[in-house]
Amino acid sequence: MNILLTTLGGSWAIVPELVGFTNPELVNTYKNHPESGSIESARREADIRSVDEVWVVTTDGAVSRKALADLRECWEMMPASRPHIRAWTCKGIDEMRNSADFKEMQELIFLVILHASAAVDTGQLILSLAGGRKTMSADLQRGASVFGHHALLHVAETGNASSVSLRNPAAAIFSSPLPEDVAIGILPLVAAGKMNRSALLDMPGERSGKKVDTQRFPLPVARPNDVPMQVAVSTDLAKVIDERLRRAHHLLFHYGRSLSDSEESSTFRALYVLPPEQIEFLKTKRFGCDPAKAGEELAFLRRLPKTDLHCHLGGVLDAKGLIEVAISMEQDFAPYRTIVENSLKPWFGSATDLFRLREEMSAKFGATRFLQGFRENMAQSSAGRGIPVWAWTVGIIRFFDGMEENLDRLIFGEYLNEEKFVQVPFDAYEGFGDLQGSALLQTESAIRQTCRNLLQKAVVENVRYLEIRCSPVNYTRGGLSDRRVLEIIREELARRRSEVDTSLILIASRHGRMSDVWRHIELALELIHSSLADESPLAGFDLAGSEKMKEPGRLREAFLPIMEKCLHLTVHAGETDSVKRIWDAVYHLSAERIGHGLNLLDDVTLLEHLLDRRIAVEMCPSSNLQIVGFRDTFLPCTDQRPLYPLQAYLERGLRATVNTDNPGISRTGSTLELHRAARLSQNGLSLWQILKIIQNGFKASFAPYSLRRRLLLKAEREMSIIIEEAF
Repeated sequence: MNILLTTLGGSWAIVPELVGFTNPELVNTYKNHPESGSIESARREADIRSVDEVWVVTTDGAVSRKALADLRECWEMMPASRPHIRAWTCKGIDEMRNSADFKEMQELIFLVILHASAAVDTGQLILSLAGGRKTMSADLQRGASVFGHHALLHVAETGNASSVSLRNPAAAIFSSPLPEDVAIGILPLVAAGKMNRSALLDMPGERSGKKVDTQRFPLPVARPNDVPMQVAVSTDLAKVIDERLRRAHHLLFHYGRSLSDSEESSTFRALYVLPPEQIEFLKTKRFGCDPAKAGEELAFLRRLPKTDLHCHLGGVLDAKGLIEVAISMEQDFAPYRTIVENSLKPWFGSATDLFRLREEMSAKFGATRFLQGFRENMAQSSAGRGIPVWAWTVGIIRFFDGMEENLDRLIFGEYLNEEKFVQVPFDAYEGFGDLQGSALLQTESAIRQTCRNLLQKAVVENVRYLEIRCSPVNYTRGGLSDRRVLEIIREELARRRSEVDTSLILIASRHGRMSDVWRHIELALELIHSSLADESPLAGFDLAGSEKMKEPGRLREAFLPIMEKCLHLTVHAGETDSVKRIWDAVYHLSAERIGHGLNLLDDVTLLEHLLDRRIAVEMCPSSNLQIVGFRDTFLPCTDQRPLYPLQAYLERGLRATVNTDNPGISRTGSTLELHRAARLSQNGLSLWQILKIIQNGFKASFAPYSLRRRLLLKAEREMSIIIEEAF
């Protein structure tokens, strides 16, 4: 059953005005209202269903009884499908003149709300703030916050009405849609959305009873469409509510303190005010333990707001994305198409056995980077002279238009099998990206489409903040300047800023030329100097590439100019080399985040230092498994491999985050990475730990403080709603 509950003063018309909003099929009261479309949209958005009964609470004086009599007269003119009306009056109170009268009326209002809440069961309780004295509306609003409601309504007077009275018109006026000159003077509003019953009311430890219930606080039954039921208030419901809430808040404070004291680092503060049984649910609900539950778990994780702080633009495209980018380059590719396609046709034109082709190309052009070797060979051939290398990349990809699975087979071969894609040589892993990155992103259309592909996936995955790292200098071989590359990326990021906030991180590579390192540092300085003028999204600077090349100590002098500008720094370290590389990154380059950082347990003193300085670790579970190799609960072949360190980091309070790295190469996404993190952890990860990882992502971001705070607070609100629904 659905119930509309309102207090009432001398103006009976408030009831048909409210029912005209909740039950538009009855009379369509607001059909002629200039805002009729908005009124209907508000009703739909709040999911308000037609009410079956209207419950009215008022005083026992002549004015109130006259209003109820007029209301019954109006109701008799309504269609037969009208809701029933039940009314209660506070016996002996004509007009509220003293504090005792106000307290009795408050008690009656609480009683009626309590019984209405019980009567709706799984239906909707809709409350109105529009009728009666302000104190009555305030009491109704407080009762709503305690006993819960589906929606709080109000009817506002706009001041635009004609001379026709809005509050005491002839009863017949509500038997059909209100005339426009009358309707324009009122506007029904949804003042607040759904709120569940306060868990603070339920105190299982009490000797006097477990719940505030209707048996302990009875209410005389008011017969439908009859004279009002007089109630001589004799209960102490309001007093019990005040006492329970006071005691519950006291207990809640100490419970929250105990939770905080037991955690190495705090999770979302909003979670500490959840009922204890919900917190217990968060701490015991585990993910990543049972392959049969993977689909259900992924669906839940996809709903959670997320960050991705370690995502390389040069590795974001899957087979579908590669084809979309290649097709978008039609105009760029047109001058070279005939020669490129004719030259490639003997290889790809009639290829039916892609595994055989892959083996043949591997043998001829290099086992781990065969696509790169093949492409360079074609570019150096007599037919390929004058044709840019990226055009050969586009030509290869375009042969697979409409055949994404075949392109996957060519790129990954046996590594399409997840059990094979564990601890592959680093050069082989990089080879899976030989059709993207700098081999492809050499034209404006290619860069734009790649950014669009990445942002679309981020939106679908509920990524709310994304840091994209790239090396613009590497995308200048097609004639673009490094500054133009950045402008293109920035323009594309701005298109979806209302859906996902983004920032850029520039990369200098250790295994490249030192001149390229300097070029990226100089580019970062240019952006810093112009940031006030053009609102540059530059968030930080990254040192990537082989950890054995150009050690951080040797690069400190080169990095000093951007360090002096207080640009955030992150460094790839501790992925394929010793924990010493993490020490170098922290002490020589003052890194604020460490990319991967897989071996910190080898130096607990250094780990404690990262904890003290709140240095975050950007973990990328899929690429870490695929390059280094760890134990995965879903892959029996990995049973003898070492445990992934994420869980140990979380238990020590380290600010560990989970990210995608190269989602197109690792065949992953933000949701899959959270689930993979659970799969790589002993006995999975609890939902509490997953929420902590998400919180770490927002806190460790290089976003400005105001944006970081706004994103974190919004994520807390969303998280609370999702948890409440799940529980």
